Amino acid sequence: MTTSNKTIAKAVALTEISGIADSRAKKLIQDFGSPEAVYDASLAEFSEYHYIDESTYDALQSHEATINQILSELNRCRQNGIDLIPIFDEQYPDRLKAVSGPLLLYAQGNTALLSRDNSVGFTGTREASEEAIDWTQTVAAELAAEDRVIISGGATGIDTAAHSGALDAAGETISILGTGINVPFPEENEQLFERIVDNNGLLLAQRRIDAGPSRSGFLNRNATLTGLSHAVIVVATDGSGGTMSTYSDAKSQERLIFCPDPELELEPVAGIKQIAAEEAIPIRRYEEVLANQDCEKSSTAINNTNNVSPDTGSGQSSIDDFS
Repeated sequence: MTTSNKTIAKAVALTEISGIADSRAKKLIQDFGSPEAVYDASLAEFSEYHYIDESTYDALQSHEATINQILSELNRCRQNGIDLIPIFDEQYPDRLKAVSGPLLLYAQGNTALLSRDNSVGFTGTREASEEAIDWTQTVAAELAAEDRVIISGGATGIDTAAHSGALDAAGETISILGTGINVPFPEENEQLFERIVDNNGLLLAQRRIDAGPSRSGFLNRNATLTGLSHAVIVVATDGSGGTMSTYSDAKSQERLIFCPDPELELEPVAGIKQIAAEEAIPIRRYEEVLANQDCEKSSTAINNTNNVSPDTGSGQSSIDDFS
């Protein structure tokens, strides 16, 4: 069942109140049961939430204008074929929910891709060498041909190569924007984004529809990219910037991490040598990704079987939806 725009607007409006950002809004909605219940609560019911004092509560009670403004935006999204998927909606991807994904996803295109469990994320510098671009495009195409969903961030360089490789192989790809869904960035990739949507792919954003580029927007985008991915390939980096941020996100989310074998010298390679000495698995060909993914899935299946409880018949622990 699709969540109503009014309910979503109330959820998003919470993040517009001083002291309540995305994570606190998710916590309040979880604890009270719904966005509506948060607004209906008495001041006394917020006694354990140090960030809600009298002035914050007053703002909560006089927030209708902001709710209506956001509701107007959301109605416009629906009219333009953009799906709205809040974290409390059954359509929200479990893999992303488990790592405390964003409060709301704006999705244009094939939302069925969100539930696929065989996705591979790509990240790397915008200033990659021609050899690194070619390697990325080839590996992405080969993985897409093996029914892997290719995920990247829509930037120039490695991101564009990954998306293009998937499309060239008639595969499926998700581009996660660091801007609002109405703000294609970089502008030179607008045709690429249109091509993705037109070819059974998906554009995804987590900021309000007209939000422009910002550092925090791109950092949050990176965490969503790795959160949706089963495995992540870090292709080219000098050891700094957004690519290393994405690598850190993948590590903290316990994703499978790959990188090109440093001996391939796909420039810039300094950061690749660093992560290959840490947790990344060096590869040369796409088959090595497939083998490691299959191995991990087999190991998980064995562990789940060994952990079956004789009382409940299930060894899987519950996941806090809004942690």
